[in-house]
Amino acid sequence: MESKYLLFKLIEEKRKTKVWVVEETKYGNILGTIQWYSPWRQYVFETFIDTIFSWDCLKAVSEFLKKVNLEHRRER
Repeated sequence: MESKYLLFKLIEEKRKTKVWVVEETKYGNILGTIQWYSPWRQYVFETFIDTIFSWDCLKAVSEFLKKVNLEHRRER
């Protein structure tokens, strides 16, 4: 999936969950990962140190998280 500024790349498919890397589209810098967080029983966005986000980038991450969490629930 891709937004105006971010690219969500699937990098790993585990037995029950997946892991995506979040890159910015201009330079390809990796900003963090989206992966399953067992204590909360949902996918979360884990940022790397010293990352900065605008409201529309955060909105894109939020929409992606909503999508993958809904898909995960449907599959189970």
